Amino acid sequence: MKFTATTKKLLVCLVAFSMLTMFLGTALAADPQFTMRLAQVHPVDSDYDLRALSFAKKVFEGTDGRIKIDVFSGGVLGDWTEVFEMVQRGSIEMSMAQANANFDAQLNLAYYFPYIVTN
Repeated sequence: MKFTATTKKLLVCLVAFSMLTMFLGTALAADPQFTMRLAQVHPVDSDYDLRALSFAKKVFEGTDGRIKIDVFSGGVLGDWTEVFEMVQRGSIEMSMAQANANFDAQLNLAYYFPYIVTN
């Protein structure tokens, strides 16, 4: 069988493509690693901060290190409203915040639940 110049080029391209596909397949088969951000406005070393750090540690251990959560405490990323907006935009993945009545007045009802029932 005679190989022409275009046949040789085509054969080289096919071999290169198959090798690329083979190596790319092994890279995609590896366990993915994610780093997520958790923001909260409570002070460092408060109960909320300790719970957030504990949660991050349990997620890291439970996923064998595939998911890591960076905790930003003390309002480093902003106040309640800014953090809520960042979660909505997808700038950060998680927050430890209560329902924010600035965005929906019906959420303000949660603050009055303890006073709804009288003796």
